[in-house]
Amino acid sequence: MDTVFDCVVHHIHEASDRNSFSLVSRTCYDVDAKTRKHITVHLCYATPLRCRQRFPFIESLTLAGNPIRRSSAGIGYVVFVNLAGNPHIVDLGSNPCNWDHNLTPWVQEIATSFKLLNVVRFQILDVHDSDLELLARTRGEKLKVLEIDSCSGFSTDGLLYIGKYCTDLRILSLENSSISEKDGEWLHELALHNSSIESLNFYKAGFTKFDVKDLALVAKNCSQSLVSVKISEHYNFIDLVEFFSYAVNLEDFGGGRFGDNNALDVRAQRAKYKDFKLPPNLKYLALNHMRQKYFFRPFAHLITQLDTQFVYDRRHRHHHLRQHSLIENCPNLEVLYTPSISNEGMEHLSQYCKNLRKLYAMDRRGALTDKGLFALALGCSQLECLHINLSCITFEAMVLIGINLKNLSDLSMVLGTKDVSMKDSVIDNGIRTLLIGCNKLERLSICFQKLGGLSDIGLGYIGRFGCNLRYLSLGYAGESDAGLVELSFGCPKLQNLVINDCPFSKEAFDVFRCNVPSLRYFQVQGMPRHSRYLLEEDQPNFKKDCLIKV
Repeated sequence: MDTVFDCVVHHIHEASDRNSFSLVSRTCYDVDAKTRKHITVHLCYATPLRCRQRFPFIESLTLAGNPIRRSSAGIGYVVFVNLAGNPHIVDLGSNPCNWDHNLTPWVQEIATSFKLLNVVRFQILDVHDSDLELLARTRGEKLKVLEIDSCSGFSTDGLLYIGKYCTDLRILSLENSSISEKDGEWLHELALHNSSIESLNFYKAGFTKFDVKDLALVAKNCSQSLVSVKISEHYNFIDLVEFFSYAVNLEDFGGGRFGDNNALDVRAQRAKYKDFKLPPNLKYLALNHMRQKYFFRPFAHLITQLDTQFVYDRRHRHHHLRQHSLIENCPNLEVLYTPSISNEGMEHLSQYCKNLRKLYAMDRRGALTDKGLFALALGCSQLECLHINLSCITFEAMVLIGINLKNLSDLSMVLGTKDVSMKDSVIDNGIRTLLIGCNKLERLSICFQKLGGLSDIGLGYIGRFGCNLRYLSLGYAGESDAGLVELSFGCPKLQNLVINDCPFSKEAFDVFRCNVPSLRYFQVQGMPRHSRYLLEEDQPNFKKDCLIKV
């Protein structure tokens, strides 16, 4: 029987399937523990010792910090469901340090254990230079992937150890991290000691002191393997000519700038860059200013992913016009990230980008209406992921999504409640029709700007027809506990529930976690304080079990 299990388990790759397999018997548990290759650990629960004891042969480890950023909107609470099914409240307002947790014990464990480990990822954590030094000195030769994303607390001194001792890196990512930049020597060391880098990403990390010649040296030494580079917008494209000449296989590029973005110098800049060429295989492009579109137009037909989410243009209308012009020249576009899009922009996508699969357009100004959504649903039937902010939505628009977007698996909508009330049941019936049509939906986020859009009946529809939902986020939704209870009767695969400013009590949460055995954890923000106290009183001696997302 053990031989059968050993043969079967290697064909089980989905994390949820692995989890189910490990619960069958003690033998299956042991087989899974010995053969598991990757785990993601939330530091608020796990310990290095427990992780090492259960999964000694992992090859990839992701350590994650706070999943909710504290905002000025108010204090947040996170309710985790431990392995015994009991709730535990973490108050992000009174004790935010709970989420930073000491990373050093984990790095020490990595240094002495996990001998097969070659992939390490840190997310939303405090990382120290001493942690990076220990990691580099002990595991540098074996480390192939190192991602330190959205982290803080370290400097380029720590990166210098990475450059010196990590000699076989394939991927290095520092995206969105807050790093104290002392100099650029770390990149020079990285270029000298590596010849197989595939992806180098320090987008939005704010680096300004490294020498572009070192970036060119990376491209020269890794010319056959390098396919993705993302840098800051500090560096001028005219200084990257040598880099691009070596990066012949580059497919993804983000960052850089053309000239000083001075409108008076546009003609002069065009003349200056008239012979500028990008690599022939470029598919992903991240822009920092819409005026750059003139320089990329000759290559626009190659682009399949376009990122303009960090573009800032004070003249909002002109930004949209430039965006429309760029979209017209990207017929093969599959993924678009943008800070804002108008109804006209949606129409352009519908007309020119028939292969669009993912759209992220969370414009907080809410200029988009159901008119733009109609156009998108009619013209982009291959859409799999849609994140939008709408000032208003109609029943007809949601029906059209259900009819035309059959491949949709990830939907996030921030909705205004203008001219909509619960009595009309517009949103309720629209959600029902949408879920019936989009039966592949696994992630659903619906956030209103105030209560009054989605009733308890609508929550019941989500439970009944959201058969494949694994992630659900609700904001200003529902009327009473009855809605959350009705939701709990469905969603058999739900693992993550996020609640923002919804009128639910502690008793409703208790019922929900009992009725949804698949639930791993849920997060609550804006919860009434009396509910928080009741939960804490129920668990005065709560013991932190090891919660590992695998």
